Amino acid sequence: MERGDNLNTYENISNELKAFFSNHPVFKIILPLDMAFVFGGVGILVLHLFLNVGMLYAIAYYAFFIGIILAYANMHEKYLYLGLFIYAGASAWLVLANALFNKYVRYLDLYSLLTCLIFGGLGYLVFRRHSLGEGNK
Repeated sequence: MERGDNLNTYENISNELKAFFSNHPVFKIILPLDMAFVFGGVGILVLHLFLNVGMLYAIAYYAFFIGIILAYANMHEKYLYLGLFIYAGASAWLVLANALFNKYVRYLDLYSLLTCLIFGGLGYLVFRRHSLGEGNK
């Protein structure tokens, strides 16, 4: 498989998602709201690091991931990699806070570490694709 085949697969999956969401009545309405879902969701998730927002955290968690999928369907790569980087940064903050700044029990939060690595890596891949000009066709 060549590099061009990978890019076509990336775009084909995005096009298929957009076609599916365009035929679904609920997703058809929220498809243009991908930026609001991504940044609204991740904003509340980051706010939850410093202030307990209660049930709003659960709603924001799912809204963020729906926004990521919608941004990918719309090929809004900038929203996609920024949201992924912010989410990875929030996870990195949790790792550092638990490992260095916890007053009573210091520990390595492996879940947050893996979350940071996975979403940071995905964000980097989308950023690299976007910055090389492949996403700006």
